[in-house]
Amino acid sequence: MATHEREINEPVDLCLPDGRLNPAARGWSRKPLHRANLRRWGRTKRATGTVRIGDRVLESDDDAWAVLDHGRGRWPRSVGWNRGAASGRTDGHTVGLRFGGRWTSGTGATENALCLDGRLTKIGEELEWRWSPADFMTPWTITSSGERPAVGLIFAPFHNRSTRTEAGLIANRTDQCFGHDSGRVRDDESREIVVDRLLGWAEDVHMRW
Repeated sequence: MATHEREINEPVDLCLPDGRLNPAARGWSRKPLHRANLRRWGRTKRATGTVRIGDRVLESDDDAWAVLDHGRGRWPRSVGWNRGAASGRTDGHTVGLRFGGRWTSGTGATENALCLDGRLTKIGEELEWRWSPADFMTPWTITSSGERPAVGLIFAPFHNRSTRTEAGLIANRTDQCFGHDSGRVRDDESREIVVDRLLGWAEDVHMRW
């Protein structure tokens, strides 16, 4: 499974001295090679502690997982996207999934990848997302093409964080569902991993800003 996107093989600064994105940093790497030469914000920091929900107290441990969604740049006036992520342990492996679509169509790049036991596989093709706009709580499918697809997942939501804003020039419609991914993924060494109820999220969003 090949990707047309540029692979970075040497360490590179994420930003230029004036704070703009370094053109040489555009691409992907199999291991961390981007030097996040940013200032005054909490990068590469481990979060530990507790979360209180009513009378319940949850402690973070080795089974606590997270994803950082950080965007910058000039976005279109009106834009829609799908995004999703999941992480945890399944089929004897530590797996991280990160998918996105629609807003990257035609750009020559995607934000699709899977991380298997610390090794990144970049997925250069756009994925096919299927869901019901009439009922976001019904199962979604996220798939790639080919006889041996890299992604074949069913996402089963258990909660939808739905928001709507209409304020003249500004509007937002977000349906961000939390649930479990099940199915199979395949890395670029053709290793097939069974995904069994991996906790994650998927969303359908439209912004006008």
